[in-house]
Parts: sequence; structure tokens; C-alpha cells
Amino acid sequence: MKASKSKIDSGNLGVAFVISGEQERLRSLGLEDLALQVKSIYKTDKDNITNDGDGYDVLSFNDKGEPIYIEVKTSLTNKSDNVVFNISEKEVALMYGNLEEYDRDHAFIYYVYDIDMENHKAKIFPIDADMFSEYELKPTMFKVNEEYIEN
Repeated sequence: MKASKSKIDSGNLGVAFVISGEQERLRSLGLEDLALQVKSIYKTDKDNITNDGDGYDVLSFNDKGEPIYIEVKTSLTNKSDNVVFNISEKEVALMYGNLEEYDRDHAFIYYVYDIDMENHKAKIFPIDADMFSEYELKPTMFKVNEEYIEN
């Protein structure tokens, strides 16, 4: 599935703010070695197809040095109330703890908004698994299984 260039650009922008913020947080805790290990796994290929199969965009660490998995959602509208964003099945599974390789206590969504490019700042609202379980999820897309279509 191709993502629009503006969606990819906003996603990359949000990821950059999250990485910077996570590195700053870890450095303030005296965890410089972990700050250097914070990384994006969010990628787009030469055709601008987003490779987002892991359910998160940024690998970081908590204050105990344990990995945390951050899905980044970015708003270019600077809207902070009545937030609406799309989320994939894999991202939902991560937040509910339904992926064997990830613990839900280490899963987060960071909502990036109120971006100030001039001053290189943005607000980040972290959503943990407990908060996420309180949100209402509404289906907005369905997949047609083509194996049942007769030729």
C-alpha cells in the first residue's frame, strides 16, 4: 500500500521529534549509553511504501534500561483535543499485549502535535497500554480476501 508523501513526511517528522525527546530523557537520567541506542525502525522504500510491520516506529528504553516500543502518531493540524488517528491491527495487538515478543507494559503510542518548526519543538502526549484500553476503536477499513473471487 502506498502512503502519500505528506503522510510519510509527517510520520518522519514525528519520529524525529520522538527520538530526540527520548534521547534527551535518557541523558537526563544519566543513561547516555542507552540514549545512543534509541532508533527508528520506521522506513519507507524508494517507492514511498511504508514498511511498518512491527507495530511500532521507535525503539527506546525505560529508566530501568528495558526496551520500550513506541508507535508514533503525528498531527500537522496542532489539534490536541478530540484526537482521532488511524491504527493498524498490528499496532493494536502491540498495545493489547497480543504479540508474544512484546510486553504490553513496554508498549506506547506517542501522539506528536503542536509542531513548531521554527523553534524545533513539538508536544508529545504518551499513551500507555492502560490508557489505550480505555479508548474506543472503530473499524474504518475492511480487507477483501481475493481468494474467494471467481475468475
